Order: sequence, then structure tokens, then C-alpha cells
Amino acid sequence: MIVKNEENVLERCLINIKDFVDEIIIIDTGSTDKTIDIARKYTNKIHFFEWCDDFSKARNYSLSKATCDWIFILDADNIIFKDDLMLLRDIIKDNNTDLYSITTLNLIQSNFLDKMDKMYFKSLKKFCADGHAYRLFRNKPDIRFEFRVHERMPYAVKRKYNCKLSDITLYHSKKIKDLRKNSKLYYELMIKDIKERKINSEFVSSMLIESAKRNYWFIVEDIMSNLTKIPEYDFNFFIPFYYQLKKCNRIAMANDLLRIFMNSTKNNHNFKLALKNNTNRIRS
Repeated sequence: MIVKNEENVLERCLINIKDFVDEIIIIDTGSTDKTIDIARKYTNKIHFFEWCDDFSKARNYSLSKATCDWIFILDADNIIFKDDLMLLRDIIKDNNTDLYSITTLNLIQSNFLDKMDKMYFKSLKKFCADGHAYRLFRNKPDIRFEFRVHERMPYAVKRKYNCKLSDITLYHSKKIKDLRKNSKLYYELMIKDIKERKINSEFVSSMLIESAKRNYWFIVEDIMSNLTKIPEYDFNFFIPFYYQLKKCNRIAMANDLLRIFMNSTKNNHNFKLALKNNTNRIRS
């Protein structure tokens, strides 16, 4: 777990998991509140990492401190219920799976946290944005994350190891004002990755779609202005984003996206064909 100034939520997370894990590893990136004092109540495996604008480096540093056979990644503001923790202990007995993708439901209204009940949380799914990430995996030195923000498993890792989507659900509980604050930081870090040519088309497209769904249009605009800096970008990944723009009635922005690729791709015929094929799939 990577933390910084999480005194308001850390204990809620740690008290839920302490009886289901063999070790708790905390990586602090510069807390100035009572985060460390709270963490010491549950573990003595607390390490410090100098923040360098790179979530993957911090995350990979935390992985290097793990000593058990399996690693489970949590954030301080995650909520996980007992039945999911019991399921976690069961699925790691599967000798044929190396990495599990876990569903996270992002609660986007602060008053939802007043009632800590799983059935209540499930009833709020229509108010949530969901996502999937590899958070449970074997402790192997080559299973590491990439990208400064919204860190992900490299394709080479996913090709090498057996991966599966688990039935475990996490709930992410940041308040709206905190989500907006984080989105600005995430956007700035992703632009750095784009400019440094460390990022791929699928990742950028997924970030664009997520930002559009949340109406973070200033992020969408700035990312689009940097699209041509992505190394060897693949326009096929951006077609779902094109239809997301049309769904949001952002017609001018959708047309801008088309112009970017019509002017930049070497083979316009393939782009038109991919767009046509995708349209046919949607209609069918």
C-alpha cells in the first residue's frame, strides 16, 4: 500500500484486512499527518519512498519489500468486505493462475460512505464508475508495473503469465473534490509520459474515455493536443473514444479526432476501413 496523508481512511482499511493477510507493507511518500502512527498499530513493515512523480516506481518499490508468495495491492481509501477477503484466500490456491484482475467500483458521492454495508454499496452501482486492474498476483521479480499514473501491467507480463478476472470487488471511496484534485495530477503525469514517449495507444484511449465519462473536458482537450506524440500510435484503439464523444454530443471534438488521424496516419484507407468495421459492429 502506498500512502500519503491518509489519516482519515487508513485505519478503516487496515482493520478490515489485518486478519486475512500474512504481512502488511506500507510505503509512505511524505505524510505530514498521523498516517504513520496509525500504520504502526497494524504493521512494523513501514518504508519511505521519495516521491518522484511516478506511481509505478513507488508501487514497484513496495513490491520489492514483499516476502510472501502472493501480493495484494490496496489503496488506503479502498473498502473491501469480509466475503471478498475470504474469496481472496481461496482463489490463490489455484495453481493455474498467476495474476487476478479485480473490479473496483468508484463511489462518486461522499454521502455514500455513511453506511458501511456491502448490499447497500451494490445498490449504488448505477452511481459508480467501474474499472479493472491487476491487484492480486504471485510474488515474482518480473511482475512489475509501468506508467507514471494509473499504473498497469506490461503486455509482456500478461502474455507470459496466466491471467484471470476474479469475482472480488473493491470500493474506492474518494470524495468528489478529491477526485477532481487527483484528476489534475493524473493528467499532468500522463502528459509527461506521452511527451517522454513511454505510453501506448490503448492506455491513452482508456484515459480519454474515462475523462469523457466524468466530464473532465479540459483533460480530454489537452490529451488530444498531444496524441501525435504517442510512439507508433494505433488509431484502432481510439475508435471507441470517437463514439464516446458522439454519445456525449461532442461532435466538434469527434471531428477534431478524425482530422488528427486523417492527417497523421500513413494509410488513411486502413483508418477509414477500421472506422467502418467498428460502426458495423456497433449497429449489429
